[in-house]
Amino acid sequence: MNKLLTTTAATLLALGTTAFADNMIDTANVKVEGKAITFASVGADNGGYLVIHEVKDGAPVVPGSIGHVALKPGHNESVTVETDVELAADGAYMAMLHDETNGNDTYDFGDGATDVDTPTMMEGKPVVMPFMATMMMDGGMKADGAMDSNMSGASTATSGEPGAKTDEVTTPSGGVVPGQTPN
Repeated sequence: MNKLLTTTAATLLALGTTAFADNMIDTANVKVEGKAITFASVGADNGGYLVIHEVKDGAPVVPGSIGHVALKPGHNESVTVETDVELAADGAYMAMLHDETNGNDTYDFGDGATDVDTPTMMEGKPVVMPFMATMMMDGGMKADGAMDSNMSGASTATSGEPGAKTDEVTTPSGGVVPGQTPN
């Protein structure tokens, strides 16, 4: 019995967090400073990239992105993405997971190259999470993980909005919010 427990514990330790990671992007306490966005927690089963897209007219601007950062497989804490542009107060953005698919450890997805480093998929939909950069009284910005469902084009309340059910979330691109059931 002790040998079985020891073997099981050693196997779990060897697997690390990768075996138990979930693809997820926590936008509850996102910090926005200038061109940098910091997420408290991001989970990526296979590693890859956290990519930021602007949202215009209620839809994410894709395949172009404004920033990305590499992720290790499993749980990633305090993940900062440096963007190419100054983030706008009350600007709408999407955080999206992408897989490293061509083995070169460089984010290559974009205009003319949409067949590499593709979006992470769950249930046939990309893993995305909307958020807004909001101007604070002290001149800094914070991010709000709950976007206005009218602005986003969502047909149901987005997680965090008044009246939203924890199992009822839609994103403008139809993506999956892990742990919640899409429409």
